Amino acid sequence: MTALIAILPLAAVAALSAQELRIVNPVGGLRVTVAAVESPQAKGVKPEHLEIKRSGNAIIATYRPAPEMERDLSVVTPYDLPLRLETKSGDIEFDGVAPAVHITTESGNVRIRSAWRGMRLRALNDAEPKLISPRGLKLNKGWTLQEPKQWMLADNKTALDVAYGTIFVQMGARRTLELADGPFPAESPVKPPWVAAGQVREILKAPKAPPPAPPPPPSGGTESPPGDVLFRSDVRLVNLSVSIKDAEGRPVPGLEPGDFEVLEDGVPQKVDFAGAEEVSANVAFLIDLSGSTLKDRDVLKNAVSRFLSILRPKDKVSLYAIANDLFYVLARLTTNREGVTRVLSRLDRVSGGSPVYDCIWLAYAEELAKRSGERNALIIVSDGLDNQLDGSGLGSEIKFRDLKEALAISEVLIYPVVLNPFDLAPSPRRSETAAKRLEELANLTGGRVFPSRSLAEMAPVIDQVGEELRSLYSVAYRPSNQDFRGEWRKVEVRLKKQGLKLRARSGYFAR
Repeated sequence: MTALIAILPLAAVAALSAQELRIVNPVGGLRVTVAAVESPQAKGVKPEHLEIKRSGNAIIATYRPAPEMERDLSVVTPYDLPLRLETKSGDIEFDGVAPAVHITTESGNVRIRSAWRGMRLRALNDAEPKLISPRGLKLNKGWTLQEPKQWMLADNKTALDVAYGTIFVQMGARRTLELADGPFPAESPVKPPWVAAGQVREILKAPKAPPPAPPPPPSGGTESPPGDVLFRSDVRLVNLSVSIKDAEGRPVPGLEPGDFEVLEDGVPQKVDFAGAEEVSANVAFLIDLSGSTLKDRDVLKNAVSRFLSILRPKDKVSLYAIANDLFYVLARLTTNREGVTRVLSRLDRVSGGSPVYDCIWLAYAEELAKRSGERNALIIVSDGLDNQLDGSGLGSEIKFRDLKEALAISEVLIYPVVLNPFDLAPSPRRSETAAKRLEELANLTGGRVFPSRSLAEMAPVIDQVGEELRSLYSVAYRPSNQDFRGEWRKVEVRLKKQGLKLRARSGYFAR
């Protein structure tokens, strides 16, 4: 493929203030596919056969092929880019999701494959087309009352339904409008939060008893890198990330396996490994940009920038956000702090509902879930007010108990920074419940909750999080009970030395 034009350096944040790409083919058909590319690409087309113009925030690319060239045009566009697709008599095919897609053809057919639960659909045509739609897609259709009458089509979504974007179709002649359904793309940097519920269901219904495994390797053999909690059927090894500090809250170096005691369901276990070597961490930030934190937006940006400054150079950082009722991947795991800071500075004053539980899972599943055996941390900056708590607006589809169970078998330490401004008066009950639930997730995964009255008072909290990440030990053992049936196993880690403070997750599901 050759580049259509290198004009749109895009990050996922572009969806918050995106330009529009208008693609016009006056001589043939048009096929557009949305994929994980950095800039639009057109198959077999040289730049001189594309007339490029700029009109306000829109970029217009018109196909001008030579007489001997193919009349139909195929284009691959990035995610998060609003699109206008136009032909005269040629067919238009669109495959994917986008913030907005406006399809116009005078006499061509239109075929659309999209994730219809996450997209809205509208059509306004001069004539009624032959409609082909998937079973289960509920549509409202009919004729307008005013003259000149037009045939219209719309899905039956309400204002409360979350959609990533809208596809609008305008056809001039009586042709075919064909709709096909597909899954919401996993690589999309913007996701409806309800995607998380399906992922969690798949995790929780996975087989609980692993197949028979060979005996574990001898203690001197090669082992997986220490991480948070890792169970693999071929090694039968559990790794824990354990925070250890002295009485003054400082990290404690030099501890060895003999300094630890591990009990699983009350039964002592042999500790095979314990170390606090400088292992780089994968640190994901989930920042809540919903209406509940709107007034503190600038302070929030500064707080996250401060967080970035305290991490070690080898630590990788990713940045996710809850905004506009959606989950945004603003920056994927990287050691490039400046790039993350630039993305952060471009955030607009967006708001929306707070599907916090769905987005917590998506923040883990996006990249950390693929880094088994590594040191993974998820820092959540939010008041925790999921609309699920009071039934107002958009709430998470994941039930809190299911989120807890899924995170209990996940390899991540959760550090919620809970914003609670109610320091001079009792907190509303839902705020108390929200904070308590975030604390449950922290305790479950071996992390720690950090309360803060406001974003403006987060400086000491930021330093505490940094100390927490630097205090981690990796502790590994092979459970004496090798009968893994999916049951919850309580794990207790103790220190033989006195005067030290220890924090670790409370157990795991033996899957």
